[in-house]
Amino acid sequence: MQQQYIMQRQALIQRLEADQRMIQTSTMPSSHQIPCASNPNSTNVGNLPRIYQPTAPQSDVTSMILDVMTSEDGSSRLQRLLLGQDVLVDPIYLISYITRDGRILTIAAKDEYGIESVKVFVDFVKQCPCMFNWVTSALEGNVVELMMHPIASKLILYCLGTLSYRQKLFIFDAATKKCLKLGKSAIGKVILEECIKSSRDSQQRKILDRLVYHASTLSKTSKGNLVIQFALKIGDCQFDREICRVLKNQLEDLSTDENGSYVIEACLKSSAGEVLVRKLAEFDSDKLERLVTDRYANYIIQSALKISKGTSLYNDLARAIRRLPEELEENFFACKVLRCIGSLEQESKNRERVRAIEAWLCCVG
Repeated sequence: MQQQYIMQRQALIQRLEADQRMIQTSTMPSSHQIPCASNPNSTNVGNLPRIYQPTAPQSDVTSMILDVMTSEDGSSRLQRLLLGQDVLVDPIYLISYITRDGRILTIAAKDEYGIESVKVFVDFVKQCPCMFNWVTSALEGNVVELMMHPIASKLILYCLGTLSYRQKLFIFDAATKKCLKLGKSAIGKVILEECIKSSRDSQQRKILDRLVYHASTLSKTSKGNLVIQFALKIGDCQFDREICRVLKNQLEDLSTDENGSYVIEACLKSSAGEVLVRKLAEFDSDKLERLVTDRYANYIIQSALKISKGTSLYNDLARAIRRLPEELEENFFACKVLRCIGSLEQESKNRERVRAIEAWLCCVG
């Protein structure tokens, strides 16, 4: 049965490719354009051969197709239609009609049954590059809408997991252009992170560059700060440098913000974290006091101390904190910072003692 299905699909793909070559040699302006009638209600749809033309008004055909795609058994029914096993409509006309109007795929993808039909449709046409170009053109205008929909977003994730890298480029492009909108959304955030993870080289660079551009805004949102943290875990040194360079100028503001403080802490732990530690050590006493006594920023100070321990930057930062007024010892958050300094310095002393004992034992031995 499976072998028969594969043979049927291959035969139809060959037929699709033959018809595509015929269309390209006629009046169709581009192989990437979808055949469209100048009159949407015309029975002569673009350059499709007459045998594939609808015999019902366009609105009726659209409703009929959507009824099939959004029914409980729509996936199996659509599969039979695509293979010509159902007399409802010619398979080539069906593919051409659906890809001619992105709304059909968009509406179906938002339905709990329809999304399965769209997956079947995508799986089928991805075998034929010329037809997949039509799907891309049909979805491009609505892909961001799909990315942020609770049901349709699963289709985007499915495409990211099953399409070839080249076929996924239109999704990466949309994620790049709309990364701010996606990053602020709980659903869009998942898609954006998957695009970052799935993209490569120059395509990933484009997405990361846009994140840097919108870093200040995203860092202060509940979902956007998670996207920035996710990107920082990739380990891209260029991104680390750029994000720290941009956020350095808003270090005080972001450190005292609940969402922003998570981003700053992640930046401190990145390959370019030294930039932010140095900036903290250079703060005047008023700014440093504000951070040390803040409910969020005190964790930033503690992270900076731990990350820089054993370096001159640690000494500069610890010295600046000790110069703050003694009254700070009565502040709950400031006390946590002072205890952190004491703990780190005690660790350092213990290590020195251990090294001294090891050196003595070597001499005795």
